[in-house]
Amino acid sequence: MASVLNDTWEWLYRAEEARKAAEQLTDPDAKQCMLQLGRYYDGLARAAVPYARLQEGNLALMAQSGSLN
Repeated sequence: MASVLNDTWEWLYRAEEARKAAEQLTDPDAKQCMLQLGRYYDGLARAAVPYARLQEGNLALMAQSGSLN
């Protein structure tokens, strides 16, 4: 689970960095490319959330049953 959550945070960070970089660009095409990249990273993060929740639930069940000990 930690891997999926870490990936999600990384993609959110990269999305924000792409948006910050876009603010600095003067070329409209380059700016749009960076903004699109930010949207792609946001999409990756959103897509990973259900998997993180599923894995989190599986770990909780394993802990309740004593399988993690």
